[in-house]
Amino acid sequence: MSVFSLVKDAAGDEPRSFGWYRDNVKTLFKISDLYADLVQQEETLNPVPGQMYMFEYKAVYAEKLNFYDRFPLVYITAGGDPFRGINLHYLALRPRLNLVLNMENGVLAGVPKRAYHNYLLKGLETPLYLINSDDYRTAAFLPVENFGGTSRTAVWNGAKQQ
Repeated sequence: MSVFSLVKDAAGDEPRSFGWYRDNVKTLFKISDLYADLVQQEETLNPVPGQMYMFEYKAVYAEKLNFYDRFPLVYITAGGDPFRGINLHYLALRPRLNLVLNMENGVLAGVPKRAYHNYLLKGLETPLYLINSDDYRTAAFLPVENFGGTSRTAVWNGAKQQ
């Protein structure tokens, strides 16, 4: 069963708190196979604005960067090559959840500049895997951000990328 289904089943019809999502997604992630889950999702090489995707990425100009997210979770704001979006992994967990809750209400405001990133199609290591809107909360808490040797806490606290 996918981590998305496991979390939906565990949550039931009850509203769940920040702490519930943080703890349960982390626990259920450990007993699931995210890669097997993702390959079951709709995939594309043409990102659509207003959709969220996960994918593996190798920055084309990695040597110019102190770090970059190798497994981004991106809400697309502009398609094309490069495509642009909000990488939720650049936000700490609570602001990340707040952004998802706002997105569920049709609001996309107050996003810190550090979360906006451009991605070149030639840097894609996998297709972009579509995250269904009812799975945004779960995806936001998956512990998959990978900034190379830089800790996620340093990134969340504003470490300089270049």
